Amino acid sequence: MQYGASGRNRCLRTLFFSGAGAMALVSPTVGHAQEAKDTSFAESEGNEIVVTATKRETTLQDTPVAVSVTTEETLERAHIRDVADLVTVVPSLRVVQLQGSQATNFFIRGFGNGSNNVGIEPSVGVFVDGVFRSRTASQISDFPDIQRVEVLRGPQSTLFGKNASAGVISIVTKEPQFTFGGAVEASYGNYDAKVLKGYLTGPITDTLALSIAAGLNKRDGYAKDLGSDTRTNERNRWFVRGQALFEPNDQFKMRVIADYDKIDENCCAVINIQSSSATMAILSPYIGGMVNAPANKFDDKIYNNFPSTNNIENYGFSAQIDYDTGPFTLTSITALRRTHAVNDQDSDFTSARLLSTNLEDKHLRSFTQEFRVTGDITDSISMLLGGFYLNEKFRQHGELYLDDQFRTYANLMVQGATRGALNVAALEGMFGTLDGNPAKYLGTFFTPSTGQNIDLSLRNESFSIFGQFDVKLTDRLTLTLGGNYTKDKKKYATNVTSSDTFSAIDFNAAQYAPFRYGLLYQGALDNGLNAATAAAYATANMNNPRANPLGPLRVFQLFPPFLNVPNAVENGKTSDGNFSYTARLAYDATDHVNLYASYA
Repeated sequence: MQYGASGRNRCLRTLFFSGAGAMALVSPTVGHAQEAKDTSFAESEGNEIVVTATKRETTLQDTPVAVSVTTEETLERAHIRDVADLVTVVPSLRVVQLQGSQATNFFIRGFGNGSNNVGIEPSVGVFVDGVFRSRTASQISDFPDIQRVEVLRGPQSTLFGKNASAGVISIVTKEPQFTFGGAVEASYGNYDAKVLKGYLTGPITDTLALSIAAGLNKRDGYAKDLGSDTRTNERNRWFVRGQALFEPNDQFKMRVIADYDKIDENCCAVINIQSSSATMAILSPYIGGMVNAPANKFDDKIYNNFPSTNNIENYGFSAQIDYDTGPFTLTSITALRRTHAVNDQDSDFTSARLLSTNLEDKHLRSFTQEFRVTGDITDSISMLLGGFYLNEKFRQHGELYLDDQFRTYANLMVQGATRGALNVAALEGMFGTLDGNPAKYLGTFFTPSTGQNIDLSLRNESFSIFGQFDVKLTDRLTLTLGGNYTKDKKKYATNVTSSDTFSAIDFNAAQYAPFRYGLLYQGALDNGLNAATAAAYATANMNNPRANPLGPLRVFQLFPPFLNVPNAVENGKTSDGNFSYTARLAYDATDHVNLYASYA
């Protein structure tokens, strides 16, 4: 039994300094579409919270979607450093960090998908300044110069595409300002926790403004690794982000952003709990596989042979151009992003030397382009039309190898599975003899440095056309109709090779019939059958796969032969299209209450 432990933050003291251009400080508040909070916000006027949940700037009161808005002030006062911390202030959002820094799952209203297979695209879309972050490893860095975070609950595929079937997390950073200003935040806590963040902005000319933000987040690990004599569940992250805003007139605006962030951590503690005291009594003298007793599962102590590796590097560039023609506004967002993630850990999660490595080396690069047009067709009809293009390439190299104590461990397990009738050496000799060479397998089963090499690649190309129309039926009643057609093409390939000889053996092969006969015969005798009946039973079933006495050993074929793609049956290509839609009716019951019903 295992469970994962993620990070904790115990901050003792925070210092905050602000300049003339820094955002005003207000009491922390979370806004919801169903009600308007009577609180002033820096990015709004009066009590109107401005959001871009529908890809247009509207007030929260006039945005009939299930959205929670977290402001800069809330982030600062609640010490929210990254997306994982948002769960403390955002209803329906759940963030689960698994066995590594990059293995993080996002769930909205209970819906989400796994991060341990990077070929799976997330159903909770994460966007930073309108740029889609397509994998978890590129989403979990610390927050930069944040203006607000919007969490949209439920399907958002009409405006945000197929990657938003469960919801959207939209992070909006502050634009450069044409007045000098800045802010510095520093905090210190136990476990030598140090957080330092700074932001500076100002004009270069009357039409050009710049800003730069940087941050550092470090903390010692709070979980003690008694196997490798280290501490884990640490924090070691930093980022830098530069922006330029060019605004020559009221019609044209261009915003360019470049960012880089780095994670290099020993994370995360996995508590491996013993299944029974009897099991430990057997294993400990042979392999020293120390794990936790169930009563000690919250002692923050683990047993690994080496510290884990969690290295994540993200960087990218984006440019957004807005042009106001009068009745319509044209917007273009272009982005290039790269992610490199390397993680390795002792995946048996004990002090026994069972697995020597479980390495994953991942490279992701993506290009996105979005165009959209917004405006009013008539006094009562407004529209948004757009197109989105995604091109990404992904490749991964993996290694999973056995260590020098696994053979001893496997020998114990084989004896247990066969009630003492077989062991690893006996299996090697018998299979080799029946293959015509008694020495063929001697000393080759479950040996160190054998295992599996995994090379995967994926190319993904996606294009979507989307639109949404808002029709004011009356002064208080608005009908919204939206649609999105997405075309998605993928090309993938695998190259998985196994060096484990035991996993390659076919237990149903014809040459092993005498072996199967002997095991069946002896088993029948042990169950009380006479010799003639036992012989008849063994003869009748020695080629019956369902009665194969070697079947219980299949669980030890850890790295079976893999049918790589492309092959004669699968060409490694997919092409799919889908149309999704939204219909919504919203009614302003009063100046402070908006009621709506939607179907998506």
